Amino acid sequence: MGKTYKLAQYEDYLKSDLGKLLLVRKLEEEKLYVEGKLINNYLLKLLAKDDDFEVKRRIASSKVATDDILWRYSKDKDWSVRACVAKNLNTSISVLMNLAKDEDYSVREAVAKNPNSTKDVLKYLYEDDFWYVKMAVALNSNVTNNMLRHLAKDLDWNVRVAVIDSPKVTLSILKYLMVDIEPKVKAKVAEHHLTTRDMRDILMTDENYIVKCGVAKSKKATIKQLIELSKDDFWLVRRYVVENEKCPNSVLNKLIKDPNIKVRTAVRIK
Repeated sequence: MGKTYKLAQYEDYLKSDLGKLLLVRKLEEEKLYVEGKLINNYLLKLLAKDDDFEVKRRIASSKVATDDILWRYSKDKDWSVRACVAKNLNTSISVLMNLAKDEDYSVREAVAKNPNSTKDVLKYLYEDDFWYVKMAVALNSNVTNNMLRHLAKDLDWNVRVAVIDSPKVTLSILKYLMVDIEPKVKAKVAEHHLTTRDMRDILMTDENYIVKCGVAKSKKATIKQLIELSKDDFWLVRRYVVENEKCPNSVLNKLIKDPNIKVRTAVRIK
């Protein structure tokens, strides 16, 4: 009689897929009682038996998903369900370890993005065939220096940019990447807060305007560097000089008469 009463109370939720999704949210937000008994786990187990992939995805993403549910869903035939498990902050390291070897790149990427993925999990992913998986590894706070050094040599420039954005990037890695063949990589180095003045002095002499824009955008750019860049032939470099919060008034007074309207507009807006 007890179970029948519980089912009867929530039968409106259980009759439709939308109702089931709403019930998952209700389980996340409330403690549900029937006749003084907590029934959250009972309802969750009931929902976890559902075969609809949307319901499974919602549960797999939920903070109330239990270890046994996450483990079972990690083996689901639908990659999107497995990806939801990989993203869940409550997923165990052992499950993440298995998902790091998943055949679907989206699942592996989700594992790489999970802040709970340890270096032992990430070691399965930093040599992945897909660049977005490697990007996610580079941006994970648990990435090791050896992994970053390896990724700094990756053939895809997007991965090398991610290395620069990594919370674990070092000055020695930035020095290595400041001579990269890709201008966008060098520009990212120029913007980085660890990059030294001497490094920016070298980068601002680069023949590519994208690299010089990186120096002009840097919060660590010196007044001398900004003054020099304000004379650059390419208008976008000059505009970034204007937009730099350290740009001196003497430079602004000159650039208000710049031949390029976008540079002059930037001065007026500032």
